[in-house]
Amino acid sequence: MTKNLKKQKLKEHAKNVLDHAKKLGKKDYSGVIKKKTPDFVIMYVPNVSIYMSAIEQIPDLVEQAAKHRVMVCPPSLVYAALKTIMLTWQQQEVYENAEEIKNQALEMHTRLKKFYDDFFKKIGTDLGRAVKAYSNGVRSWESRVMPSIRKIEEMGIADSTRKIESAKNIDLEEESVISKKD
Repeated sequence: MTKNLKKQKLKEHAKNVLDHAKKLGKKDYSGVIKKKTPDFVIMYVPNVSIYMSAIEQIPDLVEQAAKHRVMVCPPSLVYAALKTIMLTWQQQEVYENAEEIKNQALEMHTRLKKFYDDFFKKIGTDLGRAVKAYSNGVRSWESRVMPSIRKIEEMGIADSTRKIESAKNIDLEEESVISKKD
């Protein structure tokens, strides 16, 4: 093979590699699999010599292929390319999970706010009223009823087994601290 023929065949080879990259860039892979595909296609060149001879003839072959969304990949770059893709997918998954966690947290917060407003506030108010009514009842009991009961017990009408004890107040200290936080 003559030197000129060899040079012509190498240029033809480089042009074929670039043409193949352009054809790959025109393919609609997302339409075939009905999913969004990556921004580029990896064109695997199985031999470093084949890759290098094409690069020697067209030094900007990688850049030209990239303009068509094709990454020309010799064996020595396959691992790096696949590792980059894997890391990108992992980052995307982390981002999507973070978005989902954020959405779930917002939903949970909305539900907790509604639960608090619809139940705890009402229950707290109702418990406050119940405690107030109970305290009023205890005061009335102690000031109005118990003096008469003590007189009856002191007169011996009721025996010691039937003794009526004083009513006990409910300590509101803890409840009032909770309601003050609102």
